[in-house]
Amino acid sequence: MIVSRKVISKLAVNWTASFVSVLLLISMLALPALAVVAANSVDSSAIINGQVKTPDLAGNAVTSAKIKNGQVKKADIAVGAVASGRIANSAVTSAKIRNGTIISADVNSIRDSKIRYSTKTRHLGLSMAAFTPMTNQFNYVNFGFGMMSESGAFIAPVSLPDGARVTRLRATYIDTSPTGNLQVGLFRYNYPGVSRQDMSNVLTSSGTSGNWRHLIDNTINFAVIDNVNNSYFVMVTTGPGLGIGKALVTYKIKGP
Repeated sequence: MIVSRKVISKLAVNWTASFVSVLLLISMLALPALAVVAANSVDSSAIINGQVKTPDLAGNAVTSAKIKNGQVKKADIAVGAVASGRIANSAVTSAKIRNGTIISADVNSIRDSKIRYSTKTRHLGLSMAAFTPMTNQFNYVNFGFGMMSESGAFIAPVSLPDGARVTRLRATYIDTSPTGNLQVGLFRYNYPGVSRQDMSNVLTSSGTSGNWRHLIDNTINFAVIDNVNNSYFVMVTTGPGLGIGKALVTYKIKGP
């Protein structure tokens, strides 16, 4: 049988089309589907939770703006990773420091204004050895623990820290005189006017018991010490049968 060229050509075309169809079918079954993704078209909903791993992130890709506030925990920070240069000034408050964890090696300098001092009560004692006569026109005996003399006045300087607040004057005295009384007081000289001002009341002894007793004044005027503009002293007026053993000035001061 003789087959015409036209028939042969038609069979060849049909066979080729069938082969290509089969080949395409095999390719579709054997190869994974490929999708063309446009730029910026993958959003959060297209990513399975937990599927973005560390190797998937480019260096320095996660900025501060991408981290939710309060989400960086202690366990996320390597030991020694936060240097002092990474901490803003005044960022570490007292509440952020564990009690007892700051030692002397951690402190470079502390301004005095940053130290909270407590108020302390202190005393300045003046024995009779500190008193000298205001004139040399009378006789007296000063044993360092008590003084008897003819009538006369004695003074002792009072040196207190600037800013201290005087709260009390106490004088320890002896009075054996039936007629005379001892007097003691705390005073200041104010400059440049050089006028004497009473800081305490002038305290006066009484009785003739011959025992050591106390005169006390808790009402102090001009109580805050100002060494720039004033000088301070205790003055005692004594006489026969009278003596003072000690003057005690009590004051309060804030400081170490």
